[in-house]
Amino acid sequence: MADEKAPAPGVPGAEAPSKLPTLIAIINTVVVVGAMGFVLYTRLLYKRPPITEERERERIATAKASPKAELQSGQIAFDQITVNIEPIPSGIKADPANPMKLQGKLHYATVAFSIEVRDMSQKTQIETVKPIFMDRLLSLMGKKTFMELTTVQGRYLLRTQLLDIANELIPQPEGSLPLVSDLHFTQFVVQ
Repeated sequence: MADEKAPAPGVPGAEAPSKLPTLIAIINTVVVVGAMGFVLYTRLLYKRPPITEERERERIATAKASPKAELQSGQIAFDQITVNIEPIPSGIKADPANPMKLQGKLHYATVAFSIEVRDMSQKTQIETVKPIFMDRLLSLMGKKTFMELTTVQGRYLLRTQLLDIANELIPQPEGSLPLVSDLHFTQFVVQ
């Protein structure tokens, strides 16, 4: 057989040398030089100030000296209300013998309470949502039964539900504590 010669560059049918190895070598060089520059800067050029006791005391003193608005907590009292609660047995029915007479035992609850607020400067905001809060309170208590409201757990559940409603109606910035911190019953009578 005859010796086959590789075609000369520039001749049609000749393969061009690949640029991929050159490109990879350039990328590797840039990465290595960048890493070496980062190490050189962080180890030799950048000097982090040392943490000393004096500097920390100065930093704490300036933080304490800066005036911060002290929040004044307080309580807002709500008037006594009387609410019809769920009758026993559930659902009042007319007596078949006398349609004017109702069967079942009717109950009601008389409640007075005050809410504890973290920031009394926002009292006007609470006063604006007070009618909505009272409406939600009436609808919530109207669904409660006599047995639920006469137990400690039932009163505690009602208290937490009222706190949730109050904080839902008065939104606070993300990450801050809710405005209404507690609720205290000043009167709670169920009959």
